[in-house]
Amino acid sequence: MPEEIIRMAQKKITQHLKVPLTDEQKKQYSEEIAQAVEEIGEGQNELKFVSTEIKARIQTSEAKLKELANKIRAGYEMKPVECLQTMDFSNGTVKIVRLDTDEVVLERAMTVEERQPELPIEEKGEVEK
Repeated sequence: MPEEIIRMAQKKITQHLKVPLTDEQKKQYSEEIAQAVEEIGEGQNELKFVSTEIKARIQTSEAKLKELANKIRAGYEMKPVECLQTMDFSNGTVKIVRLDTDEVVLERAMTVEERQPELPIEEKGEVEK
């Protein structure tokens, strides 16, 4: 009978297999779970804060956009402008003129209070001679 040659080959390999956890591993993984839960909570709180901050920035930009659009639609904006107010006691009128364009912006009758001339008031310590 012919001799059979049995050949075998062996080599080490790695496979993923079920390995029971030790008590120490269970304790370590539990601590890591607790840490992960804490980090999630912190992250969620930070996200709420950042979200609130970003929402506020968006609202500010929306308000600015609305204000600018209103100015464009109206064709003007209200700003402080230096004017000259003239009280004409002989005619009983008040006239307000813009100093930048010399435009009369208001001309009206004086109120009863405005018709009363102001009395000169002496400073304390001054004595008339």
